[in-house]
Amino acid sequence: MAEGSLPYIDSAYNNDITRDLVHSLIEEEMEKGSFQEYLAAVPDHTVSFGGSELLMHEWRRIEQGIPQQEIDFVGRSVADMDDSTFQGRDAIDRAQTRLEGTANALINAELMKKYGSESWKYYSQLLVDMKEKLEQDNENAEEALVELQALRKRSQLKVGGTLEQLQQQYMHLVGQNAQLRQRLGSDTDTSGEP
Repeated sequence: MAEGSLPYIDSAYNNDITRDLVHSLIEEEMEKGSFQEYLAAVPDHTVSFGGSELLMHEWRRIEQGIPQQEIDFVGRSVADMDDSTFQGRDAIDRAQTRLEGTANALINAELMKKYGSESWKYYSQLLVDMKEKLEQDNENAEEALVELQALRKRSQLKVGGTLEQLQQQYMHLVGQNAQLRQRLGSDTDTSGEP
């Protein structure tokens, strides 16, 4: 009998002796090692990131446990720069980038002031609709699960009667075989033939 095969019918598994016997048979089978390695057919996964060298470099850094370098948002002051034109141009480019970011933040703030309440109202309604849909989907899934469990129970109980009849027929046939062997054994004893 398989563990939990027909939980509504197989009540013998609730017996401690039967349960211990089943577990010992499972352990014995596992020690034999006769089961097939089910992951042998699955190929090893190799990370490629579509050939992106930047992502591969970051993957190797993470595997080695090297922390990410901090990004320098401050930049250099003019006093720290040497006479190199390239370094000066780099500092000016970073300053312009920060200025553009500040201008964009100001534009975003003005847009939020003008349209923010409407967009948040729309976004909030969208979240409420999503929540209601998810709750309905969850309720439908729970109802389907209850129906599936009821169907499973009905089918197992239906099969249970048939199994009971087959068990009785089997026991009857075993008894008849035993009687037949006994009669055959007694017939050979009385005839004197082996």
